[in-house]
Amino acid sequence: MIRVATYTTGRKVQETTLENLNTLRAIAWVDVVDPSVEELQMIREKLDIPFSELKHTMDQKESSRVRSEQNYTLIIFNGVKGEKTKAVLTPIGFIMTKRVLVTIRKESLGVIDQIDVNADVFTNIMRQGLDILLYTILYRIVKDAAMLLESVEEDIDEIETEALKVNNKKVTEKLFDVKKMLIYMRKSLVGNRMVVNYLRKEEQLIRNKGLFHDVEVELIQLIDQLEVYDEKLGTVIDICLTASANRANDVMKTFGIFAAMMLVPMLITGLYGMNVILPLQGHQNAFWIIMLIIIISVTIMLLMFKWKKWT
Repeated sequence: MIRVATYTTGRKVQETTLENLNTLRAIAWVDVVDPSVEELQMIREKLDIPFSELKHTMDQKESSRVRSEQNYTLIIFNGVKGEKTKAVLTPIGFIMTKRVLVTIRKESLGVIDQIDVNADVFTNIMRQGLDILLYTILYRIVKDAAMLLESVEEDIDEIETEALKVNNKKVTEKLFDVKKMLIYMRKSLVGNRMVVNYLRKEEQLIRNKGLFHDVEVELIQLIDQLEVYDEKLGTVIDICLTASANRANDVMKTFGIFAAMMLVPMLITGLYGMNVILPLQGHQNAFWIIMLIIIISVTIMLLMFKWKKWT
């Protein structure tokens, strides 16, 4: 899908098609989602952008980076798609010239798809220049990542509560899902910060460098916030391991107490199972007397364990 919006000085933004785009008369935003080979060829011919660069923007394994050429700047910026631990990173390609900003991505992304090109706010953005449009999109992507990190904090608190109560496979899986996501998020945020830092120094295309400084500050805050969450998650992992060890100790202590209480009965019954003469052997109530002795001895041991606070 290709969406094209153009702005001519003194007029409102208009939607058009790639075939009718005239970059000599207007500046334009070309938004492309999951394009076919034919559509990429059309973009290459219309905007004079190398096909290889267009293919780079479609690579889901691309890391955040920026490269300036003579007539365009290529930017790869990582966005976030999905919610909480199910969220995945998705690269977004930006190709910026003096007259056109192209955004290309393999999958739809809400923060970009929801931009209303017919709104007065968008017209005001285009009136200020393509660098302001680029800033607006990058800022929305960063804010989307911030909202994801806020939900991750809730997940960590939930895992911490569950870890203290139960020890099951679901808690462990959720714990390592969050850990894996934080690792990918750190890589993405650090790469995005390097891109924004580079754009702040770009002389040809970026005029309002102060706004991009604001985006960099937001990214720095997110990286710091992520570090806090990572440390908190490490603490939760320690809590899980400690709780698991304590539960194992409780089980072993229970078995130990049970085994200790069985020692006296086993000793007495073992002695009376021997083929020798023993006290009470000829008594008519010998069985009940021996059972009473066993019960009394087990009760005394149990009371002693309670007094020692071993149970």
